[in-house]
Amino acid sequence: MPDFIEGIDILPERNVVDFTNNSYGDIFCEFLSNVNCCILNGRNFLSNDFTFISTRGTSVVDYCIVPYEYLNKFVDFEVIRAQSLVNSTFTTGAYDPKHIPDHSLICWTFNTLVYDDQIMVRHAQSTDNETTEHVKFDTRNVPNDWLTDVEVVSKLNQLILDLEHSENNQLEIDNKYDELVNIIQDEMNSKLDKRKVYCADGISNKRRKMKKPWWNDNLTVLWNEVCAAERIWRKNPNRNERKSARHVFVKTRKTFDKKLPTSEKTILVS
Repeated sequence: MPDFIEGIDILPERNVVDFTNNSYGDIFCEFLSNVNCCILNGRNFLSNDFTFISTRGTSVVDYCIVPYEYLNKFVDFEVIRAQSLVNSTFTTGAYDPKHIPDHSLICWTFNTLVYDDQIMVRHAQSTDNETTEHVKFDTRNVPNDWLTDVEVVSKLNQLILDLEHSENNQLEIDNKYDELVNIIQDEMNSKLDKRKVYCADGISNKRRKMKKPWWNDNLTVLWNEVCAAERIWRKNPNRNERKSARHVFVKTRKTFDKKLPTSEKTILVS
């Protein structure tokens, strides 16, 4: 039984080494089809082999499961038998065969973007003095003809129809979601009152400094780094990049928190 819906999901064929079928395997493959995940074993591989080898027989019981849309990021899949690992480490006969595990080692390479913390912090610092423009909509007065125009209803119906006949993968769903956002955004621009709001990321923070005598220029710089790192984290649409951005945000926030008590104590002592 395949681990995807044939004719709908477009996935490379899997190199199968274990052709024994059972009810658990069918349930497992059906589950993978329902959650849009697939088996990496036998795909994008350097070597494919049994993952369980003993005197009782051989089979594939250990798997790497990946989402459909990220399959191309997992490459160089490899199954290494425990006996091969022992032979590459010890001289032949130096290790008692009964102590060799009967499960093989599975490994692969995962390609992803990596961001340097210092680069992201410098980028955050470069945005401190910028003034950003936002459009604020008055959502308290939504008109009665909201999303009722013939053209808008037609677009929504077409979107639903396209979604029902799509490939049902995460990328396609994301694209349809973007289309829905654009439809709603156009409706907001045409029917809701709005005004422009300008947000300046100043470096002085005079109001805060006047009310808190322990506030200093060093805290101002650290606080601006925290704010900038948080903006980068929250506004990044890429899930993987957001994880790295959140790591930078947490790191800068901890640095600020460590300096804050020190500044308060300095004022109290003086």
